[in-house]
Order: sequence, then C-alpha cells, then structure tokens
Amino acid sequence: MDGWIPVDDPGDERIAEFLGLRDADLRRRRESPGGDLAGIFIVEGDVVVERALRAGYRLRSVLIDASRSQPLPEAIPADAPVFAAGPDLVLRITGMGVHRGVMASFDRRPVPGAAEVLAGATRASSSRTSTTRPTSASSPAAPPAWAPTP
Repeated sequence: MDGWIPVDDPGDERIAEFLGLRDADLRRRRESPGGDLAGIFIVEGDVVVERALRAGYRLRSVLIDASRSQPLPEAIPADAPVFAAGPDLVLRITGMGVHRGVMASFDRRPVPGAAEVLAGATRASSSRTSTTRPTSASSPAAPPAWAPTP
C-alpha cells in the first residue's frame, strides 16, 4: 500500500521497539528505567491504536502485516512511519504468531505529581485506616460486624 515502508530484516533498527514482545524478562528489562523502551508503550489492534490517538498519546511508529488488506485506522496520521513486514517476519520480530493486524508504539506521558492529580480531583481517599472507632459519650461503640453476638 502507499506509504508503507517495507521491512525484510528483523534486525532493522527502525523496528527495534517491537522486538521480543513475548519475552517477559526481556520486555521487563527494556521497559524499566534506563531501558531502551522506558517511556514507550506498545498497543495491538485497530481499536486500541485509535483510542490511544484519541487520548492524545504521541504515535512513534506502526508495524503491520504486509498482507493486511483492510485500511489502517483513520486516526493514524498520514506522516506516521508505517512499517510493513510479511507474516513470518512479524512473528520473528514480535514473537507473536497471531496479532490484531496492527501494532503501534507510543510515548508515555510523564507521571503527574500528587499536587497535579489532586488539583482537579473532586474526591480524595486515604489508604490509611484507623484502628479505633470514634465514639461519643452518649453512645458506646458498636461491636464490629464480624464479632459474635452474645
């Protein structure tokens, strides 16, 4: 198809972020701070690619099966690099024999600080729990629901 960039070598540096996606240990090392995938996430499937684009994530690149016959999601910008590889090569690159026709890499957003998150919050909760119940002088504390009845 027009604009697709053919790939015939799994060692092509332009598709390095798609390599070894099924290898959990390798992926964990690559996605950890300092790894070559730190700050990047990979999605699979037309619907998820479209959702990430609508949510405002920056698209880095796309990898498709060169035998794909259906059009790419409309939300993919015309200037986005779309790499096309045959089914055998896609398997060698990603480690996945079956995927949802398209994979895309996106830049992660920076993790917001607590002040930024709370600035727009309408509700906040604390994970700290109290071990005592508030009581008033006029009413004794009720026993916990799990306590046996006398």
